[in-house]
Amino acid sequence: MGVKETLNLLKEKYKVPRKDCVCITVTLLVENIGLFDAIVEHSGRCCLPSTEKAKQGVVKLIVSPYFVEDTFKLLQKVKKTAVPELEIVKVEENCFRIYEKKNQKEERV
Repeated sequence: MGVKETLNLLKEKYKVPRKDCVCITVTLLVENIGLFDAIVEHSGRCCLPSTEKAKQGVVKLIVSPYFVEDTFKLLQKVKKTAVPELEIVKVEENCFRIYEKKNQKEERV
């Protein structure tokens, strides 16, 4: 069995989760994105950072509805101690559909 067949089999067996999530978009200085990413990654995994627009100083955090409060607390601590220019720009609910569409585009390729 080739790689493509294996990937297709896994995609059929393990569907993309269809759960709700919250996306929190934050802005900060580009030179602090690595530090911010490291702090968020090692803080109990309450959210997943998406650094697609890191060169513009924008990071989108993908958060489970169960961890929204914890993520806001984490962001307050990070702003207070390490990254003072951190600003929350946007909070979206049910934003998982964006990533679902992106995955469908990748499947076609």
